[in-house]
Amino acid sequence: MNQNKVVALLCTATGLLGMANNFSGEGEPIAKGRNVTGYKRVEGILKFLGKVNYITGEKGKPHVIVDGNLITGRDPISSELFGKTVVNALK
Repeated sequence: MNQNKVVALLCTATGLLGMANNFSGEGEPIAKGRNVTGYKRVEGILKFLGKVNYITGEKGKPHVIVDGNLITGRDPISSELFGKTVVNALK
């Protein structure tokens, strides 16, 4: 992320944003302040450890968030939209 390369995470993998550069919970989260989505079960990790703006989206519909070079998708329902979004970002 610091090299401005595209970083894309889907579903529970988005929880890594709460831990990256912040494994003890006392560091500066790598995605702090960014807009993200992810699987509901990692929402707490994202909000409280990752200090991100978690956006839920509408239940049952694909949901992807692009914030600069960071692309996040909520769940398996979002995988097709997520894949298309990543491909477009890499073009």
